[in-house]
Amino acid sequence: MTGQRFDEQWISAAQLAMTTDLAAGTNGLRGDAVEIGVHQGRSALPVAAVIWPGRLHAVDDWSGLDLPPDATARDNHAIWLANVAASPAPVNITTWRMEWRDWAGRWAGPVRFAHIDAHHTTKEVADQIAYLWPRMVPGGVLAGDDYGKPPVGQAVRDAFGSSLHVYEDLWWFHA
Repeated sequence: MTGQRFDEQWISAAQLAMTTDLAAGTNGLRGDAVEIGVHQGRSALPVAAVIWPGRLHAVDDWSGLDLPPDATARDNHAIWLANVAASPAPVNITTWRMEWRDWAGRWAGPVRFAHIDAHHTTKEVADQIAYLWPRMVPGGVLAGDDYGKPPVGQAVRDAFGSSLHVYEDLWWFHA
């Protein structure tokens, strides 16, 4: 990811590799990919690269509500846009700068891969799962970050019980 800037390393290289492997595993399925909670694009950009020519919908309001103050003191949306511009892969990303619920009111296509990493409350994660799950195509993957954060883990367990997969802080479930 030459020429790109990622101020936070909230996802390990191994977890990032697992995330992109899961996304790549949906190639050939109908539907688009979605990432809710983009920040600077550390996971979204590699996902977009491995699903090419499929489309990634990058959804974030860039308000930083759940972020520490040092992470919100900069314009992360501008950094995201610069990172997209510096991407060596063809750009197959649609950026939605809005709350995910507003995006959901405008878009309802089939989903082959989704990665949830925004607003780490039980209600928000549960609502995102409830919105995305019925839109997942057979064989698709619904995934997310921060399973180790109690509100996130609770929402995921409430939705999927023990039939989900976890690696580091990444959780996922196959449709």
